Amino acid sequence: MTDMGSAETRLRQSALREGLVGSSSSPEVFLSRAKAYLAEAKSIQLEVHRAGAQGDVTTAIRSFAIDQLLSALYERTPGATSGLTVLALGGYGRAELCPHSDIDLLLVILKDTQETRAAAEALLYPLWDLGLK
Repeated sequence: MTDMGSAETRLRQSALREGLVGSSSSPEVFLSRAKAYLAEAKSIQLEVHRAGAQGDVTTAIRSFAIDQLLSALYERTPGATSGLTVLALGGYGRAELCPHSDIDLLLVILKDTQETRAAAEALLYPLWDLGLK
């Protein structure tokens, strides 16, 4: 497999299988599932790389995997959808995320309330707990 479409399909299936999408599980369970998902995403990226895919394909796979994770996290974060916008910057924003690259995010708080500040923290802490920077 050296094409992005097949990798995206496998990553979507993994996110569903691991219970990231639509999950109302505890934060601890979500973190465990997210770790398993990221491990599988890394395996898929390595497999595609070893099959001879171009660099832009392998970096796009990592970016897509992080997109899936962030989307799931955003959806389960109380208050996030009512006043918080997440923007991807840098290599991640260009879909050029290498395996050990940091994830550059800009959180835009549309309404500076306690709820949106709590949502920002609830979005960032799991990423740090997963070892993402």
